[in-house]
Amino acid sequence: MAAKYLENELKKHPEKKRVLCIAEESVKFLLREVGMEVIEPEDYRKAHYVVVGFYKSFDWILGSQAADAIATYGAKLIGTNPDPARPVENNEIEAGTGAIISFIETASRSQAVIMAKPYPEIYRMGLERMNLDISRVLMVGDMLSTDIKGALDIGMDAALVLTGMTRREDIERLGIKPTFVMDSLKELIT
Repeated sequence: MAAKYLENELKKHPEKKRVLCIAEESVKFLLREVGMEVIEPEDYRKAHYVVVGFYKSFDWILGSQAADAIATYGAKLIGTNPDPARPVENNEIEAGTGAIISFIETASRSQAVIMAKPYPEIYRMGLERMNLDISRVLMVGDMLSTDIKGALDIGMDAALVLTGMTRREDIERLGIKPTFVMDSLKELIT
């Protein structure tokens, strides 16, 4: 969705095409595919946009360069999703895209535009692309505040699977009520 958003921005402002991309290569590839110029971190002063996705190699220096690109040089901050963490082996967690976004937002005193879940347009775009009727679709996800919230916000049924970071008690605490709650994906086929 971030690439699609920037493709539309590029049509309006063809001179604004430089992106400092803090994400894995797949995101950089998509940005290049829509005509954006992905710049190296040391060129952060030239960025028109800072795009943040999941990135295992994120560090203090890169976060500081991104924040400076925004706060000092006027780049716009775009996030691919706000997931703060994700589960890994041994019931441990790994910082997610949302944690990186929070670092940059705090340092730059700015707010990211989120261009994926729970952004409603990503769900609408998926429905349209696959030619599906919303009444016949069940969104399945493990993050209550992103996966499930985004689906519910556009009127789509949503099944929360408790295999990720979300716990059953989070439903009441966050006030987000999924259509279904499952302990595992196996429940979808039984």
